[in-house]
Amino acid sequence: MSLARIQKLPSHVAEKIAAGEVIERPFSVVKELVENSLDAGASEISISLIDGGKTAIEVTDNGSGMSREDLMLCVERHATSKLRQVEDFDRLRSLGFRGEALPSVRAVSDLEIVTRSLEEGSESAWRWWDTGETHDEVSRGKVESAAPRHFLGSAHGPSIRVGRLFYNLPVRLKFMKSERSETSAVREWVERLALSHPKVGFTFNGKRWAPSASPTALEDRFREILLDSQDTPIEVVRGVFSDGEWTLYWARGSSVSSSKNILQRVNGRILRDRLLQPVLMGAFRQHLLPGQYPVLFLSVEMDPSALDVNIHPTKTEVRFLRPHALISDLHRGMGQLLGSASAPNWVSTDLPSSPGNSLNQDRPDATNRGPMPLFSMAHEEPAALPFVEKHPLALAQFRGIAFATFGMFEKSSTESLWLVDQHAAHERIHYERLQARPWGESQALLIPFSVQVQEHSADLCAQLAAHGFEVEPLSETTLVFRALPHGWISASTSNRTSVRTEERLKNFVERLIHLQHASTPVPSIPKEKVWDQVLFEVLASEACHSSIRAGDHLSEWEFVELVDRLFETAHPWNCPHGRPTMIEISKARFEEWFQRKAPRSSPF
Repeated sequence: MSLARIQKLPSHVAEKIAAGEVIERPFSVVKELVENSLDAGASEISISLIDGGKTAIEVTDNGSGMSREDLMLCVERHATSKLRQVEDFDRLRSLGFRGEALPSVRAVSDLEIVTRSLEEGSESAWRWWDTGETHDEVSRGKVESAAPRHFLGSAHGPSIRVGRLFYNLPVRLKFMKSERSETSAVREWVERLALSHPKVGFTFNGKRWAPSASPTALEDRFREILLDSQDTPIEVVRGVFSDGEWTLYWARGSSVSSSKNILQRVNGRILRDRLLQPVLMGAFRQHLLPGQYPVLFLSVEMDPSALDVNIHPTKTEVRFLRPHALISDLHRGMGQLLGSASAPNWVSTDLPSSPGNSLNQDRPDATNRGPMPLFSMAHEEPAALPFVEKHPLALAQFRGIAFATFGMFEKSSTESLWLVDQHAAHERIHYERLQARPWGESQALLIPFSVQVQEHSADLCAQLAAHGFEVEPLSETTLVFRALPHGWISASTSNRTSVRTEERLKNFVERLIHLQHASTPVPSIPKEKVWDQVLFEVLASEACHSSIRAGDHLSEWEFVELVDRLFETAHPWNCPHGRPTMIEISKARFEEWFQRKAPRSSPF
């Protein structure tokens, strides 16, 4: 068998291979062209598609535009205005820099550019189009003068039309998806770019995101794009590290079924960085339901010399010179964010008992009240209540219970109605009580019992012993337990479903073994966090099964007491599985639903 000889590829083949690395689908074209628009200082950008971008893509902006000479060069590979020498990478802040976008688009489509330069101020514009003629099988273009035109209300800027995408690259064309799918993918990228640049106006197929110079412009666009303008509370935390600073926006209480709403921006560049993504997702591991993801936007501004942006063909990943400095401060900030959002520093205040204070109203005397039905949590109360802890619902009016599950509280100071889920609220309370039990102190069993497992190891036995389990291996598949942690026994006795201790312990050990010895590591659970994860699962299950259920009857006083206890926890906003314990609905939202805005003087 003879070996094929090495030979240089023809130019037209090399052009298409290079273009395939940059241009994957219509959204790749839009991303590259819009990033060029942003680099050119555009304040308005319009994007339109025909047939999902298969037939045509048009991008117009009011940026600086190009002169005739620049127009002739911009379609040549590695022709760029962003770099002059390698050292310029240390100062690079532009989104593009390789000079590959337009040449790549040109290689796989019919390309036409009309532009007018801000600097030239010429009477006419310039047009470049592909003539269809070839040299060395590479298509040639031609530049000619064009009639003056406006570019989104400006006398200068470019308008770029990309037709018949991949017409000459069948291998890529056959992988194109439906018009709906391609349009959706383009819109997703336009939304990301619009979110990252709130001072720029974007229009996509008729949908417009107006520019804003407001100090809250980024937060406003975060709400508009990722939350569909809902009234979801947005928490913001900021930090500083050795190479720059960062800001994180979190939609508290909102979760989605995919990670696409976890976005990162570094020096204006939208990323899906493999280093930052797990850091952001990991912090919320025990705050959301399995399969649910938070809505986050991380913005990092840093010294470009501490960043390598030239590691990915589509520039969607970067490499940090000192990643640990950023990651460490992100961990600190996200801990602060979740802590502050979950456990605000309520100010203790003496509140007079009055009709306006629903949380004091119609309560039994503290010295005479008995244990609350369904509240068997060994909660020690003081002999009297000289003051109330001031929390968000401390002065809210209790308005009843809907569907025997959701307590309703009207808060006049914010003109809003709060709904509290009695099961999720009690589950959070019970979980944190169980978590606080002394898990390191052992209690001997009168009758030891054995647990059958598929396999175990000396490391497993040592880890169990370190957490208060007295255990010894009887065989390769049998463990004998002679003592259990006090917290485990307390959890068992409080379990409303009376699950046998042996069965619970067997499930616990098997889960621990599975996570520790899985052939494929669980990405969201680092090895050092396996014990915490399994213990969390056990306690969360115990809390769920032993808590008040939806439909259980509670009196007004019991529900108000439940809310008081909920706000004594470290994380009152979610149950251990991530479900919200409460939601807030504004008066304005009710008025929107009923399509009215009642005048102040109206009694209706």
